[in-house]
Amino acid sequence: MVNIEPPSDLSSHHTSEFRSAYRECIIPKNRDFDREGYKEDLENFIDQEREHRRLINFCVFPFAQSAPEGYQFVRADPLEECGVKNFDFLLHDLEGKVIFGEAKASLPANIGSEINDLLKQRETVKEWQDYIEENYLGQEMVFAEYVLATYDNYATTASRKMLARGEDVKVWGVNRTEKELNLKKSLPDETPTNLPGDDPIAELSKLAKHSIGPLNSVLENCRTATGAVSVLPESADIDQLRVITRAYSSRGRDTFINRSDIEREIKASARNYESEWIDEITGELIELGQEIGLLSDWDDGLADYRVVSQYTSRKGIEKTLKKKWKQHKVKERYSKMQEACREYAREEVGKQTQLSEF
Repeated sequence: MVNIEPPSDLSSHHTSEFRSAYRECIIPKNRDFDREGYKEDLENFIDQEREHRRLINFCVFPFAQSAPEGYQFVRADPLEECGVKNFDFLLHDLEGKVIFGEAKASLPANIGSEINDLLKQRETVKEWQDYIEENYLGQEMVFAEYVLATYDNYATTASRKMLARGEDVKVWGVNRTEKELNLKKSLPDETPTNLPGDDPIAELSKLAKHSIGPLNSVLENCRTATGAVSVLPESADIDQLRVITRAYSSRGRDTFINRSDIEREIKASARNYESEWIDEITGELIELGQEIGLLSDWDDGLADYRVVSQYTSRKGIEKTLKKKWKQHKVKERYSKMQEACREYAREEVGKQTQLSEF
């Protein structure tokens, strides 16, 4: 949209200057906005988010299904409700021993910045220890261990780099083909100089392994799977909207969903989240679903909302979701360009006003 209404508080004799400045800004921005290229970027983002979600699930599945050496999956994205960026998952043995894990579906050749970020997150855990003990553990934290989890093609290098720095962070590798989880213990080419004791190999082995000996045995070709956690608090909004594709119903050509269906799916998929959070995210998902055109109110219909799609199958509705989400993101990006140009036009009118007064 090249023309736009000027601000209501702008005097009428500045209207033409405002519109002229706005066009000067928006026309080249609109011309240079590669919508198809942006949609491809969004598609790549969807793929990255899916791999990240799968990796987290591979890591927590054994601890969500049972309790190896007492460790159980507590929750994903701890401290998210406090607005604090932290680890991807938390495990607890119900006796005060915990494991915080960070999942990276891909890693650069030099992972120094990723290791530094993880160490900062470790400090954040210490800063929020009282909150974690009160709200997640229900007891004092005896000791914490930290894990960098990644896929097998990155894990060996990650283990070597971690140990080369002498960092007390364990590395888990996931073989997505065999669906196996392994603790990696790949020694570096050079021994770090900051190790205590007289036996550097023994010290490196200690750093690579978990303190609970039997857990190291469990994490040898440990069978795992996806599907333990489908809703992650810090997931992209399109991932969370997939709740609708799992919880909808159909009758004939009608596809529909109730608020209670969404709440039930979130409760089953998120694991260990408070009812207040489930209610909040349910409302947000419904609002976003309506905003992108996937949901519409269905007055006197079979349910609270109609799922707006030409398809009735889950695969088809997933296709509709992706299409509508990408269209929404393109509109959102263009709206931000418009807002930036409105600000530019307002500033230009202000400059002209000052010059005329001078």
